[in-house]
Amino acid sequence: ELCGAQSVPLFVKIAPDGDLATIQQLSQRIVQCGCEGIIATNTTLDRSALNNQSIEQQGGLSGHPLFARACKVVATVRDTVGVDFPIIGVGGILTVSDAAKMLSVGADLVQIYTGLIYNGPGFVSQLSQALRAQ
Repeated sequence: ELCGAQSVPLFVKIAPDGDLATIQQLSQRIVQCGCEGIIATNTTLDRSALNNQSIEQQGGLSGHPLFARACKVVATVRDTVGVDFPIIGVGGILTVSDAAKMLSVGADLVQIYTGLIYNGPGFVSQLSQALRAQ
């Protein structure tokens, strides 16, 4: 028992860096372990989408260069875990259409960070209103 709670929901965040077979195996294991959901994805070490000085930097890359890979991972996870297992889609969501795309490939929810930084706090209500209207 933690802080008086009967159970604590656990979502596991997975990285986009791995082949899709590994992501499928990891997703299956997360379900088997009794976790409540998956957060896909984390930052990437892959810099192949860059063509500037950032290509030489160290550490995790986030933002728009991650978006296409994040969508592919979310779609793979969805295909692996089925329709009833919660997935939070993360990675490079900068616009309403990015969020809509993430949802269309299988995410149940989206997490924004870079989009919030670049678009400001009004992005939250803009995104919420636009997605509700779809």
